[in-house]
Amino acid sequence: EEIWHLLKERKEGESISTSVYPKFDESKIDETAEKEIRYLQDIVTALRNIRGEMNIPPSKKIKAFVKTEQLTDAQIGYIKSLAKVEELQYGSEMAKPKASASAVVKDVEIYVPLEGLIDLAVEKERLEKEIKRFEGALTGVKKKLSNERFVQNAPAEVVEREKQKAADWENSLEKLKAILGDLG
Repeated sequence: EEIWHLLKERKEGESISTSVYPKFDESKIDETAEKEIRYLQDIVTALRNIRGEMNIPPSKKIKAFVKTEQLTDAQIGYIKSLAKVEELQYGSEMAKPKASASAVVKDVEIYVPLEGLIDLAVEKERLEKEIKRFEGALTGVKKKLSNERFVQNAPAEVVEREKQKAADWENSLEKLKAILGDLG
């Protein structure tokens, strides 16, 4: 109620609870602004995903390289602020830096050099252990699914759940191998 009164001057006795709900005005939509915000959200989300995948603490500032034609000063400011980027470089001829994580958003490639952010040797070792764990689990599930007695006797939903588990683990395994490859 208080915010509603602060938005514009109201008559004595007017209340939000007795007012007519405002009509949607399509003329107020700015498609260009909507596209720009979606573009920024995608870049910031990709940078945050890289942070998460690489176990980079949210408090640690990163460097980012964005392979794109153009970024405005305002866009750079938002990206730096929302993704905790201390240095951002962009250009259409940007090359992928050594030992960096990458993401692709629409036609934009994003790179985050990992040297100095994480201990590359420790991260490689962790990823290799995780890959071995997934490979072992995947072998067990595939063995179970290749057993005709299991497939014939188990309820259909159990077999389907095992198939889904195998597909999910294969997908995770591919991602982990790609991340390990990015580390060099």
